[in-house]
Parts: sequence; structure tokens; C-alpha cells
Amino acid sequence: MDYSIEAWKHSANKDHTIMTWWTLSVDKTVRCSTGVKFYTYSIPMYTWWNFDMNFHMWVHAAEHMIAYKKDTWSVRNSLEEVTQWSLEWKVILDISPYKTSLDTFGFRITSMVALEVQQVHELMKISIKRAIIFLESEVVEDIDDFQWIPFAREISCGQYDFHDKSRAIRDLQSINVNDLKINSSIIQSKHTVAYVCDLRFLKPKIKWWDSMTMFSPDFSYKISELIEKHLPNKLPWSITIVWTYGCMTGMYLCISSTAWDGTDVSNIHRIIMDILSEHIDIESLDEEEKIQFEVLIANYENFWNS
Repeated sequence: MDYSIEAWKHSANKDHTIMTWWTLSVDKTVRCSTGVKFYTYSIPMYTWWNFDMNFHMWVHAAEHMIAYKKDTWSVRNSLEEVTQWSLEWKVILDISPYKTSLDTFGFRITSMVALEVQQVHELMKISIKRAIIFLESEVVEDIDDFQWIPFAREISCGQYDFHDKSRAIRDLQSINVNDLKINSSIIQSKHTVAYVCDLRFLKPKIKWWDSMTMFSPDFSYKISELIEKHLPNKLPWSITIVWTYGCMTGMYLCISSTAWDGTDVSNIHRIIMDILSEHIDIESLDEEEKIQFEVLIANYENFWNS
């Protein structure tokens, strides 16, 4: 793919204490004259576990290490190593926790270039092993980091205390890194532009107001799946990939477009809201999910009416 990419601030480098919410903003723009094409690699790591809140707390800790942390040889850095530096780290658009099936959970990698399955296997193997070593070493990057997990602090993370370091170490150690099953797919469009957007549904948690509404993991993934499934049907010829935040405040949205300058983002935003209204029956939700959905709706209405 003969592509170009324009990128702004990474999520960890944004000041979450002043961040607005119910916003859809472009963080990256990818352009390809022959049409955008992305390659996804789904990696189940756990089967038939109780994917409860505590499970997702350690997954969030692992996400900080595997997706972002250069010192742990994160997936992006591991890619450079396994390809003998023939590929740059930036070809990977995203690495996020992912519900790989009804009964499996792991991570999903999205790349702008095709990777060999064996390469993905090797880079995950390296990243998992080095994440464990880093977490066990108790290196302190910032004294405000929750459990000394890198950038797990309110300025850098949407739910900075939603982590479990000790369980992250234990559960990462339980993975058979020599037997990872990797499923690959290609997603492509005639569109020559794709946006990577920060879809911020809920306000990040801040210390002076610790009663912020956050999505439950199940509801967060339900929203992600609905957007990924239905948004392409609303926008002909578009492709959609949704990457769920481990902090459960929103998602990253990758969407192809006929525009090139972000002028259609507000329309995409409105269509997402239509999808959620059409496919979420509020009466079928439990009490916590009802509150979360009501806050989501109110945030949207308040943002656009302000």
C-alpha cells in the first residue's frame, strides 16, 4: 500500500484532565491513491474465562505495556525487531484489547501493510515476555502512576486506577506464547482517505471528582461491535474498524471517507448516534447500563446544544 499518514497526539500524550467528552476528533489521517486497505490480526489469549471487571482491569494494564510502552518492546517496537528493521513501527495503526469471539478474548492488531502470521506471532511473543519482565521490575517512571504502571495517571489515562498489576503479571505468565492462534483478515475500500478518530463518549476520571460514569466492559464492547457492524451500511463503500479503550470511556474509530479534510466527521458522529439509538433497547439493559447509556445520550445532546 503506497500510503501517507498524518498523525497528531497519541492518547497517552493528551491531557485527560481537561478533555471534553462526547466528541469525535481526528487523530490520524491515512491516504492512499489506490484505495485504503488495512490488515487485522486477531489473537485469542484466553478461552472460557470469567471476563468480568477484574479481568478487564489487568487487560488494561497489559494494554499500557503491549500497545504503547517502548521500554517493554511493545508490539510496534517488536515489529521492527522481527522484521530486522525493514518495517517502521508506525505501520501499525492500533493494538487494542479485543473480544475475539463469544468465548475468547485477547488483542487485535491493525496494520497498514500485510504482515506474515509468523511475524505477528513472534512480535506478540516478545512483547508479552518483556511486559512481564518490566512489570516485575517495578520500575517507576512517575510517582503518580497507579501501581507504578506507566502513564496510569489521571493526566494520561481515561480511567487511571482501573488496573491490576499483580494479576496482569500472573495472567500474562499463564499464556502459552508458543501456541498463539492468529486470525488475519483484509479490510479495503475504494475510498482514498481514512480517519483514525478519538470517539470520546464519557469524561475521563479525575481525582477531584471520583464518581465519573464509566462503561462496564460488556457494554463497552457491545457499543463497539454495533458501530463496527452497522456504520458501513450507513456510509456506502466505507470501511469501519472500532478499537475499544481499556479505560472504558470510548473507542478509537477508523473510518474511510470520500472527504479528505474531516468536514464529514460531524455527520459520521450523528450516524453513530442513530445506530446506537436504533440497536440498543434501553429497557433490555441492566440498571448500571441504563445509567451509562443515558449519560452517553445526555453528553451528546449537551455537546451539540452548547
